[in-house]
Amino acid sequence: MDLGSGQGITSVFLAKEYGFKVYAADLWSNLYSNTRNEKDCHDNIHKELLLSWTPEQLDYIHDIEYWKNIISKSKNSEIISIYEMESNEECWNDWIQCDNEYSKGDKKAIEAGACKYLNFIAIVLKKK
Repeated sequence: MDLGSGQGITSVFLAKEYGFKVYAADLWSNLYSNTRNEKDCHDNIHKELLLSWTPEQLDYIHDIEYWKNIISKSKNSEIISIYEMESNEECWNDWIQCDNEYSKGDKKAIEAGACKYLNFIAIVLKKK
């Protein structure tokens, strides 16, 4: 998952260099233009998350096990490390202080405690 993909340059790099099946996701792009075959279903979505996002938007969010599974299918790379970053709540709080319509839209969920269901995952890969 290439979060904050913009025009998708990083997505193209990951697909070409590492052979990944990449899903580009960006708040400023159309959800359906960035997803092709992703059918992940989030059962029991927490109400705090729904204060700011639809179930379709939350489909971009996955845990470490999901990413390990995706990456393990690549023949061109191996995982050096994968972990949850510790700055999750600090990053979200910085984001909702920004003066733009997207950060303002996320504010309700974050202030209601949605951070406990969110994370930022760091992935370090090695090209085979």
